[in-house]
Amino acid sequence: IKEEKKKTTAVEMASHSQVCFSSLQRISDDQYVSLNHYITGLVEEKSNVRILTLNRPKQLNALCFDMISRLLQLFLAYVEDPSVKLVILKGRAFCAGGDVPPVVRDILQGKWRLGAHFFSDKYTLNYVMATYSKPQVSILNGIVMGGGAGVSIHGRFRIATEKTVLVEEKSSVRILTLNRPKQLNALCFDMISRLLQLFLAYEEDLSVKLVILKGQGRAFCAGGDVPPVVRDIVQGKWRFGADFFSDEYTLNYVMATYSKPQVSILNGIVMGGGAGISIHGRFRIATEKTVFAMPEAELGLFPDVGASYFLSRLPGFFGEYVGLTGARLDGAEMLACGLATHFVPSARLTALEEDLYKVSSNDPTFISTILNGYTQHPHLKQQSAYHRRVLDVIDKCFSRRTVEEIISALEKEFTQEPNDWISKAITALKKASPASLKIGLRSIREGRFQGVGQCLIREYRMVCHVMKGDISKDLVEGCRAILIDKDRNPKWTPRRLEEIKENMVEQYFKRVEGEEGWDDLKLPQRKILPPSVISKL
Repeated sequence: IKEEKKKTTAVEMASHSQVCFSSLQRISDDQYVSLNHYITGLVEEKSNVRILTLNRPKQLNALCFDMISRLLQLFLAYVEDPSVKLVILKGRAFCAGGDVPPVVRDILQGKWRLGAHFFSDKYTLNYVMATYSKPQVSILNGIVMGGGAGVSIHGRFRIATEKTVLVEEKSSVRILTLNRPKQLNALCFDMISRLLQLFLAYEEDLSVKLVILKGQGRAFCAGGDVPPVVRDIVQGKWRFGADFFSDEYTLNYVMATYSKPQVSILNGIVMGGGAGISIHGRFRIATEKTVFAMPEAELGLFPDVGASYFLSRLPGFFGEYVGLTGARLDGAEMLACGLATHFVPSARLTALEEDLYKVSSNDPTFISTILNGYTQHPHLKQQSAYHRRVLDVIDKCFSRRTVEEIISALEKEFTQEPNDWISKAITALKKASPASLKIGLRSIREGRFQGVGQCLIREYRMVCHVMKGDISKDLVEGCRAILIDKDRNPKWTPRRLEEIKENMVEQYFKRVEGEEGWDDLKLPQRKILPPSVISKL
């Protein structure tokens, strides 16, 4: 028995040496910055349970050589460890398959045997899972394709989560429905990845002429799913949040430069990230149920998802008002200021969709003709902030250079003519994060002179600084007060606007330094598109 153990150990050592050599060789080939960023699988221990998380979210957890070798090593170790009773396998997109491009590169270089090693280890892992003596639970929360099926279907338990994006095909039209109604369709990592994948695929598919985006339940989309990002920040993993925002902003950019018409049906709550996946599109349909807001400053964030682009293009200084106060707009106000392109009563949406399903051309004029047949022009409510007399005051106050001057101007107006909307605006500004207000105002002002891509790249720098928390940790505190403890009493740091100096604000707009492997947002190359396809407000 001892002799057999020695042989086994020798074989394992030789095998592990080959694995290390091959992994290092691939790291060199792919020009990875450092080994510290090549952690493709995260391991957690919870009593008698081991949780393995596939950790290549940008590649949708495609299985590389290192991941397979690591999983095989861990599964074999756990089967021998009597203290381990259960293995849980999961991933943010679960797993989109094997990482085939490196194998193809090896083949082209005449090294097909390296690919053979890859498949040999992968199939061995599949066999070990299929014959495993301990329970394996695979949580299939997202995309499961090819190799992803191999590392899950062979296991004992497979938990399929509810599809977060429902897809329907109607002739030349694709209907995407956000499907997290209990969470007001808040955008999670899986939803963003899925939407990005679908939009890019439909753009290349000549049979697709129109994409319709809508939400299940009483919300279109209430924003990004921030609590998981905050949990990552608290655990010292803010770079996971950076991956989330990188994909979200990339999706916003693809929509803003999309070569085919997108119709977003905003029949309910539209906030934050929900604005990012709709306002950049060609057509935005508001209804009497629509409630729009950009409440990020209340959470310790700032109006992002390209908001510095679309808010800065609203009439006068209405964008500063909406972005800094988080003021809620109804469907009629959205139409009046240009955030919505059409207003259709919710009772007529079903008939409108039926007519849109008949579209056989991607010419926006055809779609516009259909929408015009259903659209109405509702009157603004008496207390609306978009009446001319109110807009004059908004322009007068929100055109001021600093947040302090804006508040002072509003207070002066209120003493001269007390008004409910001014009172609400002052209260909102004084409750919001001072840091968020300062960087949010500058962001909108800079956005007036930048294209949508430049705005998103700058906002990515800003959000990374917000998550890193070197200047202020207001995002964590805001989410605690508003979303977690719900005491609605955040303790901002710095506490007052006067404490936030210009050099502190400036830091948010610079590159993130001292973070190995961090880089500015790299937006995908888009086709040379005529100006007509870029979203217009």
